Amino acid sequence: MIRFFRNIRRKLASENKVVAYLRYAIGEILLVVIGILIALQINNWKENIKNTELEKNILKNIRSDLVIQQETINEQILFEDSTILKIDSAAIFLFSSLSLEKLNSLLLELTIRRTFVANKTSYVSMNDNGEKNLIQNTKLQNEIVQYYQRLDYVTQVVNNNNLFIVSGQFSSFVSNNTLNIRLNENGSFDNNQKLRPEGRLLLKNQLSRRKEVSTSNQEFCISQLEATKNLIQLIDNELD
Repeated sequence: MIRFFRNIRRKLASENKVVAYLRYAIGEILLVVIGILIALQINNWKENIKNTELEKNILKNIRSDLVIQQETINEQILFEDSTILKIDSAAIFLFSSLSLEKLNSLLLELTIRRTFVANKTSYVSMNDNGEKNLIQNTKLQNEIVQYYQRLDYVTQVVNNNNLFIVSGQFSSFVSNNTLNIRLNENGSFDNNQKLRPEGRLLLKNQLSRRKEVSTSNQEFCISQLEATKNLIQLIDNELD
């Protein structure tokens, strides 16, 4: 009988060890799982901090490019404005006694064109590195993409105007001396020369076309300048 109770006690003691071991094993597993979750949370936290810093740097770099772009656009607007004034001065020849020498000088100046330059180094770098989605503000991200799409369009329009109209047509009109402006025996301009009616009409059309190009370029630039200022403000709001 005593042996029977001893066997029962031993059996219970053995069962208690199994339960204790199972509890210990489960506790170890839980600790490992909790440790992994905490490590993942810490990694995510560090990654978020890293991405936030990257986002700030991207926005700051784009903003710096936009400030330079703003200056470039302003210079383009001033150039086109100056060109329009020269065109108006040249047009005076059609109605007054502006000297041929002065007219020729103005026509030569009007063959000069200014290439529109898009400053988008940081934007291109962001796309090449696949960092666009680091900008968490989806609206701002879309505004940036749309701005640079518009900038590409303005660049293409202004430079095509310059290439095909200014360099292609107007410069040929001047360099070929289509108006047949003559020099006298002393090699100076013969200011007594008068343009024929067809010459005056040709000059009028050429000046009108040249003015359309500068006016169009200026309008595109003014619109892009406003968009640049707005985007700078949006980025400033995000950085604040």
